[in-house]
Amino acid sequence: NNNNNNGVNGNNENHTNDVDEPYFHFSIDRVSQFLTQQNNREGFSTLVFVSPNNKVNQIFKSYQQNHSDLLSFGDIRTYTQGSTTANVLDVSAYYKHENGKRAGPDVGTSLRFVEFPNSSEGTQTLLPGLVHVDAEFPSTVCEAFSDHWVSNVDDRTEFIKILGETVGFSSKVDFNAGVVAAGEARIESTVIGNNPSFVANSPKEALQNNSQIYLPINNALSEAGHVHLFLKEIGQGIQHIASRVHIN
Repeated sequence: NNNNNNGVNGNNENHTNDVDEPYFHFSIDRVSQFLTQQNNREGFSTLVFVSPNNKVNQIFKSYQQNHSDLLSFGDIRTYTQGSTTANVLDVSAYYKHENGKRAGPDVGTSLRFVEFPNSSEGTQTLLPGLVHVDAEFPSTVCEAFSDHWVSNVDDRTEFIKILGETVGFSSKVDFNAGVVAAGEARIESTVIGNNPSFVANSPKEALQNNSQIYLPINNALSEAGHVHLFLKEIGQGIQHIASRVHIN
């Protein structure tokens, strides 16, 4: 459920404004906003979470109470597509920082929370504006399922606190007391996530189930290494995503 900015909304030459675009998440303005913040580098603009019904409004209120500045993309949007209704909330993932202090929302990377109030939970996962297309793959291709999504940020503990205060995520793994070193490169890294009730009864269920969310978060401690260079050249954002596969 990750939305890559690359190619969204087709050919920009045919979309000089958004008067014909009903979906905020596909708008040229949003794509341009992301690219401007990320130094015109391609990447993952958004992490998307399918929320249980009636939870998106609770998340919105949590942001209002604790991190209202991150509500930089507006209120909850409601879309109807055929018989399906979706409530969609987009928020800035991180704060910007200048001279070690907060300087408003970082409007590059966003978090998107989606619920489908008139559908049974788990039966609808398509983002509004998308349609299902049957796909055929050769026998040598294996299925892939989301495993973890990694952020490089200015302030790791701040991002952990934001997600704890808004969606209840907590620390899962702190690598070597949070510090990882390789040569001159030193970073801090913590994996946070949710606490689902799901218990797998088989390896296949563990492979395919996506109820457990893992979000590793890195910040640099030295002016060397991939995390420092990522932040210097691109800014805060999603460094990579990883998928689980089973190879026969």
